[in-house]
This record gives sequence, C-alpha cells and structure tokens, in this order.
Amino acid sequence: MIRASATEKNKIPDEERRVLSLRSEGESRADRRLFPRRTTAICLRRLNKMANPHEPHFFKPLLPGFQSGVTIPLAFFSKHIEGKTNQKTWKLRSDASDQTWEVIQEDRTLTRGWKDFTTAHDLQIGDLVIFKHEGDMVFHVTPFGPSCCEIQYTHPHIIKEEADAGDADDNEISKS
Repeated sequence: MIRASATEKNKIPDEERRVLSLRSEGESRADRRLFPRRTTAICLRRLNKMANPHEPHFFKPLLPGFQSGVTIPLAFFSKHIEGKTNQKTWKLRSDASDQTWEVIQEDRTLTRGWKDFTTAHDLQIGDLVIFKHEGDMVFHVTPFGPSCCEIQYTHPHIIKEEADAGDADDNEISKS
C-alpha cells in the first residue's frame, strides 16, 4: 500500500483520509473485502489463541478435490506422527456427532474414510478444518466456514427427539 507523505496528507480530502486510516487499522468491513490476507491472518491468530498448546494441531483449507483426501502438513507429520507410531488409522471426532470416523493414512495423506467424514459434516470448498491431536491417533476436528466462524451443527439426537415428538403428536391426532 502506498502511504501519503505529510505534505500530501493536507491535499487528501477528509473522507479519503478516513478510509486510508481505516485501511491501515484493518477495521472496516469494506476494507476487509479489499484485504483478504489481513482478514485471514486475523482469523488464524484467533484460532491459535483458542488452541491448547499441549494438543498439537494443524489446519487445512479445503480446496477443490478435498473429498478424495487431505494431505498432512510436513512439519506436523515429521514432529508428531512419523516414527512415533506404526498406526495408519486415525480416529476423527467432532462436536457434531458422537460418532468416531476411522480414516486411513497413506504416506502423508488421509484417504479411505475421509470422504465419509466430509459428507457427514457437509464440508465444502472454502471451509477450514482444524485437527487437534489428542493422543493415540485420535484427532478432534473442528470445521470453520468461509466466514472464519465455527460451523454450528444440530445434534442428531436432538433431531431424532424432535421427530419422535412430532410423530407422537401426529398419532394423538389420528387416534382422536
């Protein structure tokens, strides 16, 4: 970004000076659209603050073709996986379900079982996924949408309870 010198600032109209100051602070929503890298950096700093330093973690943005597999970052793989275990099966958990998905690791890529996980979580291109290693090849996975906000899911047991309650109401109506 080109900065205005002190003499040039006097020539800049007040509205433009306000926009320039907002851009430098990165606080305006319109400016966030103009500076996506800054927004991404802010989101990543927020994500790092919420991560537990005792649970190694990494994140992956989901790019086209992500359903066929996701590559584990080399630094994470070298430090936390390679040589530490002979297991090639990862267990993925999330807050969206009580289910645990088993995903096969081939070299540095999660392959078989990964598509089932992405389908169950309705993951899409542009989402960001954080993997927290909880030990014994168990990972807690937290998906974030393109807005950099955690994706909120309705718990399956809640849906089932509501559906059952609706069926009970329907049965009472049909009996009367």
